[in-house]
Amino acid sequence: LQIRLNQLGKILIAICLAVCAAVVLMGIIRGEAIMTMIMAGVSLAVAAIPEGLPAIVTVVLAIGVQRMSQRNAVIRKLPAVETLGCTTVICSDKTGTLTRNQMTVKKIATLSEVIDVEGEGFKGTGRFYNGRGLVDPLRDTALRLLMEAALFCNNASLTENNGEYEIDGDPTEGALLVMAKKAKIHCLGNVVREIAFDSQRKKMSVVVESNGKYHVFMKGALDVIIPSCSMIIKNNTALTLTGKDAEQIIRQQETWAKQALRVLGFAYKEVAGDAWKKMTEAEIESGLTLIGICGIIDPPRPDAAAAVKQCLGAGIVPVMITGDHPLTAAAIARQIGITTHREVITGRQIDELSDEELCQKAIKYRVF
Repeated sequence: LQIRLNQLGKILIAICLAVCAAVVLMGIIRGEAIMTMIMAGVSLAVAAIPEGLPAIVTVVLAIGVQRMSQRNAVIRKLPAVETLGCTTVICSDKTGTLTRNQMTVKKIATLSEVIDVEGEGFKGTGRFYNGRGLVDPLRDTALRLLMEAALFCNNASLTENNGEYEIDGDPTEGALLVMAKKAKIHCLGNVVREIAFDSQRKKMSVVVESNGKYHVFMKGALDVIIPSCSMIIKNNTALTLTGKDAEQIIRQQETWAKQALRVLGFAYKEVAGDAWKKMTEAEIESGLTLIGICGIIDPPRPDAAAAVKQCLGAGIVPVMITGDHPLTAAAIARQIGITTHREVITGRQIDELSDEELCQKAIKYRVF
């Protein structure tokens, strides 16, 4: 606004000076006294140039601030109102902004079966079901190992309050802890080494000592977990991981992702004695056994769809940015009305697009 007002002021001054000069010249040509016409020209310039414009703009912005304050939005600087008014695109994170940030594990899958998990939010009560009835996850090798991986590959903590847990840490890790609580698993072990999660690796690994034995547990995105595995658990037995097995797990992930579930994979392996001390990170994170996957739901906020609709009605394009699986992101975006497309743009695609192509796709697909 300040730049545009500056431009407008220059234009108005130029026009005023030109008109005043023309009036002075025309008066002199008609025979009026030169000094009289110069004084008339100066008077005309003073009257024509809008010196009250800055004051008017300030008053208008102040009214905007007042209206914003009535909607519980406090603006510290007046020009921020104008900036907000000029907004044409809003980029928003998904988790916790468009969704409730109340992660809940709803599905578990191993190569042998698919398990449904009861419960909502951070309540520690709920049972496990397969297609035939109730399941005790501690009696199944893959499910028990998955619970152990969820416990140890975790930096969150739980505090119980009237039957619900308050999460201190990442909500996704909190959801995994709540799932383990539902399974009533109690693992005695110590994490002796951790390879931390980051957005590039998309996985986390720990070495756990329990009763003199050492295990590596890994959790992360399925597309980075599978290449680290050479075995898979099927019917309580570790077998060689085949391409068909991997495809089955990947298909299950895609099915859940279309239902707006966030999917995490889990793997483990045993390590002989203190061998882990001499291993590199790459050696620790290779030759693992794939345990299974879990599907986590984080439902959209009730008012998110209405907010998106208001933005679209005002000519503002909402864009979602998330680290979730593309199918999960697309499902949530369609639920709240950000997009009607199934295509999303990944980080790898962004690297390959020109600025012009990126701009066109951003406005069209709106999910990154």
